[in-house]
Amino acid sequence: MALFNLVLRRDGDESPLSRIEFDEEDGWLPIITSPVLAQIIPNSVLTNGALEYIAMFSGIPVPTILKTLNTVDNLVVMEYYDHIEFDRFKYTIDTQRNEDGQFKYFFRSEPFLCKNDDIGKVIIDVEDEEDAQFIRNDGEELFFGRGPEGTRLGHGPLPLLCDIRLAVQRFLFCSGARDAIHALREDADKLPLEAFPAELVTSRFCGILSGVLGDAKGPQDITYNAILRQALR
Repeated sequence: MALFNLVLRRDGDESPLSRIEFDEEDGWLPIITSPVLAQIIPNSVLTNGALEYIAMFSGIPVPTILKTLNTVDNLVVMEYYDHIEFDRFKYTIDTQRNEDGQFKYFFRSEPFLCKNDDIGKVIIDVEDEEDAQFIRNDGEELFFGRGPEGTRLGHGPLPLLCDIRLAVQRFLFCSGARDAIHALREDADKLPLEAFPAELVTSRFCGILSGVLGDAKGPQDITYNAILRQALR
């Protein structure tokens, strides 16, 4: 809760992504829910071995990443649905350094991550003017650090962490790995056994998995979803 309040004091009561105030109302229904705290680099990297791969991929030492994970440098507040899209890698945050050394933040949409063009050139046509303010175009600037303590708390999330996420997300999207992972997760219990790599469904692996899934009542049934989740850990 303390970190949550710090991020609000840094960025203010307006969502940097939708540019409307949290809990603002429109007619009978509230536009958004209460703000949700989102991590640029999730803490799950500490338990699934991903941190070492991220460090190797980005060239950033593990200690440098570790010391920022549980600080305001790794946090932003956003609406619930924006958080879902962020968690699903539908968009990310890019940064650029100005001539004065200050950083600017930009919205990067998934379809344009593989393009090498300068950001800010892709415009989405919106017929409804009332909806236009809620549509983020690829390359559109995002504004953090507008809260009462924006200067003291760093003006926004740490650019280094944003750059790491952008690089990983660009790799996942451009290589096609993201779609493959999502498809396996969503359809795991519907896929035939031959859809999985042979090394994941050997009798030894299934035996190990059965033990992992077991409880006081004994081993549990092994589903395709369980195989996938254990393999992705």
